[in-house]
Amino acid sequence: MDKEATPVRAGDLRRTDVAWSRGLGRFAVVADARALPGTAAVEITFLDEEGEERERLGADEDVLLGRRGVNAERVIARLCVAEGETAGAWRSGRRADHSFHAGFVLGDGYELVAALGAWTPGGHIRLLPDGGEWPYSFSLADDVGRAMIDYCEGDLGVRVFDEPEGYVRALDIYARGPLATPARRAEHEREVARALRTGSFAGGVGLGGRGAAPDRDAEEAPGARGPGAA
Repeated sequence: MDKEATPVRAGDLRRTDVAWSRGLGRFAVVADARALPGTAAVEITFLDEEGEERERLGADEDVLLGRRGVNAERVIARLCVAEGETAGAWRSGRRADHSFHAGFVLGDGYELVAALGAWTPGGHIRLLPDGGEWPYSFSLADDVGRAMIDYCEGDLGVRVFDEPEGYVRALDIYARGPLATPARRAEHEREVARALRTGSFAGGVGLGGRGAAPDRDAEEAPGARGPGAA
């Protein structure tokens, strides 16, 4: 648990967060958080030793957050090396529009995805489609943190983007392929403009708490698209 709990909107809670449950009278893990259609309310499901505790709250209602769930920031803190140091195939350091954090993890892809809570939608980290040669290489995204986590046979690369635009550009390149032709570049610019204007990306991914992923650097990029896709 973090030293100080902070108030957040109930509508901003995500699966794996640790928040205050009024029904339980203590901090508990959020098992699910979903908007209730046709209302301004959300239903939060907390895990309890004897089952589940469901609470209906206004989306703008404050809830005490004890700790954010498993996200890219925690992956960096636990598994990655400091700037300038090398882990596995990659080196941590600064890139043009993002910071890159190299790390290594024991176990296979199935275990990593399970540990990050990425099998089920609604958490901080989601498994991206077409993520390489599963389960040997694939990519995940932390939408709140504007970060992508690349995995390749134990090697980890976490990219944290400075601005939403860079994050959206990278996700489009990941999803649709490199900018190899004038038509593809024009399509890319249209998609980026649309995503930034509407706050969402194709496939129901949104920005500002619901959003995107990164482009590929020759040193950094495992997965289906290969290095240097941009």
